[in-house]
Amino acid sequence: MPLAAALWVGGISFGGVMSFIFADLIALPLLFIYRRYYGGRLALKLLLTFWVVMSAAGLAVEYLFLGVGIVPTTRPATVVPTEFSWDYTTFLNIVFLLVLAGLWWLARNQRRLGGGAGYAIDPVCGMQVEVANAPARSERDGEAVYFCSDHCLHRFEATERAEATV
Repeated sequence: MPLAAALWVGGISFGGVMSFIFADLIALPLLFIYRRYYGGRLALKLLLTFWVVMSAAGLAVEYLFLGVGIVPTTRPATVVPTEFSWDYTTFLNIVFLLVLAGLWWLARNQRRLGGGAGYAIDPVCGMQVEVANAPARSERDGEAVYFCSDHCLHRFEATERAEATV
């Protein structure tokens, strides 16, 4: 968001800033996830689709807000204050750092606290898989290995075959 604010202060249109926020907060994380699970070809198609949708959404927001007359007319002189102050954002940051620390502790102690029963980790992509509903399963050294998809199972088997031939 600070970069979006810097773009606004720098003179970028309101719709352009909205397109940037859409692209930065939504499109890139999704593209990285889809590239990992579905491959680069689909991720490229999604990149083009996101770009078209992002551009159209930016134009629509720009003209809609202009038509209604609610585009901000003033631009602040500074984006981020240069001095430290104890305000509500400082206290919210402290609270959420404590929440993050608590969640991290719970994640690290999940097994000890009785969580995670009935779940396994896909060895290919690292995704958590519910054992009862796992889409794919294999045996390795007498142990059951669970996968999030057939794609991960095939990658795992190909790696196993490659290691066996070496």
